[in-house]
Amino acid sequence: MTVVESALILAWLAIVLLAFAMAGLVRQLHSLVHPPGNLQPQQSVSPGEALPSAAQQRLGLRTGILLFVGRNCTLCTQLANDPHVLALAERLGLVVVTRTKAEDWKTRQIPTIEDASDVFDALGIRLTPFAIAVQDSRVLGMSRVPTARELEIFSTTVVREEGSSWSASHDHR
Repeated sequence: MTVVESALILAWLAIVLLAFAMAGLVRQLHSLVHPPGNLQPQQSVSPGEALPSAAQQRLGLRTGILLFVGRNCTLCTQLANDPHVLALAERLGLVVVTRTKAEDWKTRQIPTIEDASDVFDALGIRLTPFAIAVQDSRVLGMSRVPTARELEIFSTTVVREEGSSWSASHDHR
């Protein structure tokens, strides 16, 4: 076997190893973007429908963006620490809803509704972070929002579609 043949064999081995490494990276990236389990939340409300009365009473919100967050949710923690979220909260009437205590959000002075498992269940929220835009207690839109940028895109889209009729009220408890 000549030196050229040996180099060619080594080059092909390197290409095969790189292909396996790339396949592994793609698999990991796919699992981050699409977490295992139920990929689509099972909401019990749809855009255009009114919030269930139990959720309306508990939330005390007529217009704004509800951001559902989880306790052990890394993406939710990242959202809590993102300065863009505070600006969105002030501009659009963002209210954070959580099943447990929400110290990360309270310290940011973002309105928070804690211990709201009943609201999660009434609306069928399974994945967090998840946003629901509400106007006059009617659902305008809903989306999973894994980043502050996604939350901004979601809220901007809702405001653009509703036009001048969107007016975030800070009427929450």
